[in-house]
Amino acid sequence: MKQIYNLLVLSILAGCIQSCSDNVAVFQTGMAKVRIFNAQIKSPDVSVTLDSQMVLTSLTNGMLSNPIDVRSRYARVFEIRNPNDSSANGRIALNTYTLADNQSYTFVVRGTSITDFLRPIIDTAVSPFAGRAAMRVINACEETFISVYVDTLMLTPFVTDAQTITPLYKAQTGTIRVSAINDDTRDTIAKETVQLQDGKCYHIFLYDSRNGTSVQQNMKIQSVQ
Repeated sequence: MKQIYNLLVLSILAGCIQSCSDNVAVFQTGMAKVRIFNAQIKSPDVSVTLDSQMVLTSLTNGMLSNPIDVRSRYARVFEIRNPNDSSANGRIALNTYTLADNQSYTFVVRGTSITDFLRPIIDTAVSPFAGRAAMRVINACEETFISVYVDTLMLTPFVTDAQTITPLYKAQTGTIRVSAINDDTRDTIAKETVQLQDGKCYHIFLYDSRNGTSVQQNMKIQSVQ
């Protein structure tokens, strides 16, 4: 009888262990991708560390990095530095981000006198507008308000404030001319002729650059990958 009782207890415990194991949540990290656009001018170029590990040694002003693979679903520390200054003054921007699985992001480090990250941009590679391209304006300039025109039509329904990221706007496909206008002086900052593809999305980066001792504004158009 005692043997039967012991076998019954062991059977119940085994069932409990199996049941408890079935209900345990197992968390596994996935992967995300990050591209970094350098829109700051406190340093000629920047290096990037992720959780204190170097992932990018040199990124010049106005350049977008290749994608960086990042483990997702827990906090990761991104630091942007002047690669030629190892002191505390060499730090340009530092922030912690938790990224979603299988998501792609664009980070923009900006600034002339003050430097930090603009809010992360979740990359949208496919245009939400049937039969059209889509464009997003990222004004990383520190002070300049800018109007963006596609051919002769203003792309956004408003002037793009300094340090602003717009939603996606519909754009015609084919060969178009994109112009960036300083809204205060009405001077043309930059203009570029590009070929837009149906179903694709594009980032229009507006950023400060240094020209000798003065600061000027520039534009870069990049398809979203």
